[in-house]
Amino acid sequence: MPDLTRINNALLMLATAAFLLTALPAGHAADAPPAQKTDTAADLARRETELRNALKANPNNAEAHLQLGRLNLDKGNWTAAASEARAARSGNTRNDEADGLLATALYLQSKYDVLFREVEPGQREARAESIVRMNVGLAHLYTSQFDRAEPLLRDAVRLDPDSWRAHIALARLLILQRKLPEARELLDAARALAPTEIGITRITAELLRAEGDTAGAIAAFSKVLETNPTSLPAMAGRVDALISENKLSEAQRDVSVALRQNNHSQLAFLAALILARQDKIAEADRVLMTAYPAFHNMPIGYYLEGVLRYRLGRFEMAEFDLAKFQGKQPDVPGVARLRADIALNRKDPASAIKLLEPVVKANPADQSAVTDLARAYLASGQSDQVLQLYEQLAAASPEKVVAAGDPAGLLMIYGDAYGDILEIEKVILAKAPDVVMPMTELRQGDLTKASALAESMAGSAPNDPVIQNLLGSVRLAQKRLPEAEAIFRGVLNKHRDFTPAAFNLVQVLVAEQRQDEAKEMLHDLAPRG
Repeated sequence: MPDLTRINNALLMLATAAFLLTALPAGHAADAPPAQKTDTAADLARRETELRNALKANPNNAEAHLQLGRLNLDKGNWTAAASEARAARSGNTRNDEADGLLATALYLQSKYDVLFREVEPGQREARAESIVRMNVGLAHLYTSQFDRAEPLLRDAVRLDPDSWRAHIALARLLILQRKLPEARELLDAARALAPTEIGITRITAELLRAEGDTAGAIAAFSKVLETNPTSLPAMAGRVDALISENKLSEAQRDVSVALRQNNHSQLAFLAALILARQDKIAEADRVLMTAYPAFHNMPIGYYLEGVLRYRLGRFEMAEFDLAKFQGKQPDVPGVARLRADIALNRKDPASAIKLLEPVVKANPADQSAVTDLARAYLASGQSDQVLQLYEQLAAASPEKVVAAGDPAGLLMIYGDAYGDILEIEKVILAKAPDVVMPMTELRQGDLTKASALAESMAGSAPNDPVIQNLLGSVRLAQKRLPEAEAIFRGVLNKHRDFTPAAFNLVQVLVAEQRQDEAKEMLHDLAPRG
């Protein structure tokens, strides 16, 4: 049985993308409490003058420090807000509200270590304690301490059930964990508490992405941008969603506008991904290299860079980047397959086998990995091992792979990683990018979806060996062996050197217990293996 948690951990971790953007100052601006909409600039300036005068008269006026800190928070001056919160906490007087203000200001500055040190969860008044636990919980989330984040974020909602911010903070974590119905309930509750808050709309857009409603997500991000045209999370989220909808021209327009406002690394990544999807590989590589110093904080950059270098024929450099990414996240199967292909190209089948065996063991439904492993076995002279592999697969029952909900520690800073992984695979399969979706359904064991997608594509591309081979792979997984055999033979009749179809045909012959024919085919394949 596949190890479902390990197979899906990768994508669940990559999905932290949409939320970790808010760890940057430009992203946190969307999380900051807004100034009162009824306050004019003159009102705020007059109030600030009054507070400063009060502090001149009494520097120890904790309430004046607290109110001035809130005013600075509204203005986006988080450093000054933290200073005023500390002043309000000075002496031996307990000040729960100042603790909440300080926690918020430190969180918005991404000073998580300072936050953990200076403001610990405790026994404050309920609303103030909710604010503290929400900010500390989010800080744990953004430092990949998910087990610590969840109880704190749940506490924040329990302590202040009227806080819409506490609701969306917990919803963020639940979206990561793919606990989508509960996240939806929280966002609905937040909307009931604050019907006009645009921050709820932004997190709702991220939920829509996770639910697979990319068009709905684009509409929601667009609504956020109508209110706040400079919202970096909303800009990046919409660009990322447009890429997944294959609206590359619109995505390129948006990312160009965003880059003129903010030259952040995640925007450079998205710009490079758009160019790569347009098959402008060299240009994509040049753009992505501007973000390379930030890859330690957005490891998926290593994956895209590795794919670009692979496409450019820079195999040693590609191997370096792909290994870096796999070291961060060992369970993304496409990385292992690409590294194995590089190993086979350098006549190192042993390394390819070492990379591929865990992938196939974890998910025997990954037909691409199965074929590559068979190819590696044959290249190392182990034709018997190929037959044994196919015999084991023929005896196995198909499993439907369900995404697990156990986030671990891989961090990214933008978008939706489920979609981005698929987009990078489309760059690998540039000649037939549309096969990525049915291949993904096939890997996940959803044969109904895989079959529907493959049939539609095969009907309109009868001479495309990649698409026809995909349909044959689906029929093989469905145990419809005569149909699979006919498809693979049809591919080979037109494209005799298309080895994936040849290996798949051997797998059919083994499943039908036609061992002599299978061995004969392997013998013929050996010089090409």
